[in-house]
Amino acid sequence: MSYVEYNQLLFEISQRLDLLNQHGQLLFMCRGRVASRPEDIPDALSLFQELEEQNCLAIDKVDLLKELLEGVKEWPLFDKVRKFEDKRKEYKELLEQISRALDESNQLQQLIAVCTEREALEENERNTQIVRILFDKLERRGLFEFGRLDFLKGILSGIERQDLVKEVQDFEKRRIDEDKFERRIAQARIILAAARVVGGRVIGVLNMKTVFGVAAAGITLLTVREILTRWSTYDQLVTCFQGCVLPAGSRLIEVSQGCVCFTIQVDNLTGLTALWNMYEDGTLRERLFNFFVTDEMKTRAGGEENVELTVTIEKAEYEKAYFELVQEADGE
Repeated sequence: MSYVEYNQLLFEISQRLDLLNQHGQLLFMCRGRVASRPEDIPDALSLFQELEEQNCLAIDKVDLLKELLEGVKEWPLFDKVRKFEDKRKEYKELLEQISRALDESNQLQQLIAVCTEREALEENERNTQIVRILFDKLERRGLFEFGRLDFLKGILSGIERQDLVKEVQDFEKRRIDEDKFERRIAQARIILAAARVVGGRVIGVLNMKTVFGVAAAGITLLTVREILTRWSTYDQLVTCFQGCVLPAGSRLIEVSQGCVCFTIQVDNLTGLTALWNMYEDGTLRERLFNFFVTDEMKTRAGGEENVELTVTIEKAEYEKAYFELVQEADGE
């Protein structure tokens, strides 16, 4: 989101593209956009610098970068750029909102005075006539970055704009929550990758689809995001879930979107049978209800009696897992 993060992103992408040995393809895709000779652009990082010089690439101008990654089918890096772009857009909207408010209240000179007290401003910064331009200059100096929003909050407090300080604080909280959620998803992928594999396939897997809500009111009471942010780490969620919900011989390996879907892997036929029996006799639903439904959820539903939980495990998945485990046992 900051210039440092932008530069780090370009460096990471350039390292990966150089490993792919697709430099010729990248140069060809950039025909007409670069002024230097191909021999003067030996690697991806040099290409990015050339594109920046030609005003084809910048921190707020990454469409060409996404096109290049799409062209070489580097989808993980494409997603990284898109996420950076989304975060950057939200950050810019925050600065736009603040700058408009300060321009409308004619507080630019007051803002410059407070900035000068905290940080030595250059002459062109002191002579700025528009708040947004001042913000752009300060950002380029590294004073306005996600990790340095204290400076922004400080100068806003200095001109007694606590309403705008609150906007910055809300933005920080959203970004921290979003980053935490993304870390949980990454941790979940690691656990899924470590699931038991036989013959190149993850075996003994059941998808337990759940919906927590108030059907009559069309209210959903529990989402994947809420689940993943309740625990400090994904490992902690897995441990608690196994201890409070699942029978022995089974483990949680993934939580996914849509309805809240818990992907469970069982170790053997005993664990599979125990899980299926718990599903059929309602024990699994009861444990899930007790594990996830909070007092706050009951209040939102208008009482515990209004909280509805549906749990679905497809019989075809159970039979498939049963067959896989029988085959594995016979093979041993």
